[in-house]
Amino acid sequence: MPESCDFVTLSELADFNCESLGTDTPAEFTFDYIDLSSVTTGSIDLGSLEQLRFADAPSRARRVVRDGDVLFGTVRPRLRSHALASDGNFVASTGFCVLRPRKCAASGRFLIHYLLSDAAERQARRLEVGSNYPAVTERDVALLEIPQFPLEEQRRIAEILDTIDETIQATERVIAKSRRVETALLMDSIDFSHCEARLGEVCSLLQDGTHLPPPRTSEGPLLLSVQNLDNGELRPSAKDTHVPEAFWQATRRALPIEAGDVCLAVVGATLGKLGVVPPDLPPFTVQRSLTVLRGDSKRMQNDYLFAVMRHKEFQRRLWQRVNQTAQPGVYLGELRAIAVPSPPLREQQQVVSVLDKIKATIWCNNKQLSKLHELRAGLAADLLSGRVRTVAA
Repeated sequence: MPESCDFVTLSELADFNCESLGTDTPAEFTFDYIDLSSVTTGSIDLGSLEQLRFADAPSRARRVVRDGDVLFGTVRPRLRSHALASDGNFVASTGFCVLRPRKCAASGRFLIHYLLSDAAERQARRLEVGSNYPAVTERDVALLEIPQFPLEEQRRIAEILDTIDETIQATERVIAKSRRVETALLMDSIDFSHCEARLGEVCSLLQDGTHLPPPRTSEGPLLLSVQNLDNGELRPSAKDTHVPEAFWQATRRALPIEAGDVCLAVVGATLGKLGVVPPDLPPFTVQRSLTVLRGDSKRMQNDYLFAVMRHKEFQRRLWQRVNQTAQPGVYLGELRAIAVPSPPLREQQQVVSVLDKIKATIWCNNKQLSKLHELRAGLAADLLSGRVRTVAA
């Protein structure tokens, strides 16, 4: 931050926990209870709030919340369970500090943007105490430092960030709607009432990943698992295990995975999760928690195979074959026996073509969303630090 930027403590801008329910509160007093699980990164999930009578409420339900108050979650502050309250009959948990901005000193919209920032989170983390439930106190929150801006500039900063947040939310709604359309098309386009084949009959490759305990190295080919299944793709991450070249070559001969192959999680809570191997992955192999499938070129193309396996009826049939052991899973033989539709390749291509169009729309909107998040992060860092100042209207 610029050296010329002045700072004030939060206690100079807001009053803390102004109202609380006392023991003399009438037993029949009813309110909507905001607990820590109801607040996520600037948003209160109003649909999850429980309406309680004071007589039935937990002892932590004490903080009275008014329109414009700012909630700061003091337990695990790195989760940023902070939000700005709207008008309602709310009482919050004592796990929150309730900040009431002083009218001539602070804008609630500005305060919540700053408290959700990386700079505020770093300050809170330095002050937190405890390992299992790291937390800060009301005194800690009061001492958090915040750049000092005139009230009008606070409002302009909040307006700029609110505008881009609204654009992000609108884009997210478009993506969510497109995904619902995609799911509906998928369900309508693939008919499980006419299953002409078993899965093992339409796959030229259907094989579990390696069960060998790999030697680990600091670099080299990757060993991927169910944790690498991300939004319909198999993606590497910074936490992946690296294996020696010789180990990779041996597993590659046994399991020659190619771009376009479908990876299926076959054990544990992630059973049924899917990902397609993209064309740009570095050298890798997969653990036995994944089974790799490739459509037989004469009977089923890979894109159609992926669509079939995403269908809720395939997922239902898959779970019907789960073995009831300590770690539930599906054996390869059971997987091969699942009945699936196998229409002519031309019909498969027509289905895939329709699904590809909506997938392309989702991809474009996701790319736009990523750009918006990058823009928002840069603007927030500049505006909230004072590196860039707004001009008067």
